[in-house]
Amino acid sequence: ANIQGKLGISAEKGEEMMLDTQKKIISEEASALLDSGAPTPEQIKAFREKCNSMGLDLETDVGLSKSRLVSMFSMEITPGIDSGEITIESAEELQEIQESLGLSEEE
Repeated sequence: ANIQGKLGISAEKGEEMMLDTQKKIISEEASALLDSGAPTPEQIKAFREKCNSMGLDLETDVGLSKSRLVSMFSMEITPGIDSGEITIESAEELQEIQESLGLSEEE
């Protein structure tokens, strides 16, 4: 017997509840990561990719503000720029990170 049957809810309602729960968990994970001090670029990237793989928009689904997304972008790319790993030639990588975070070029 599945939980939906026992609770008497439709498949659609069950899916909606599950998605809402996932969003809440990811939102709490974002807060824990970003409020912990200084997350590593690897932690930011892993979180961003996790949200992308789940089809979650960081702003609308997870509830992160544009300023927080801009901060995440900076946290992820600054060490690579400082070390020379990210250059003008790797603009494609920067664009992918930017798009993944839902940021426009102006932001």
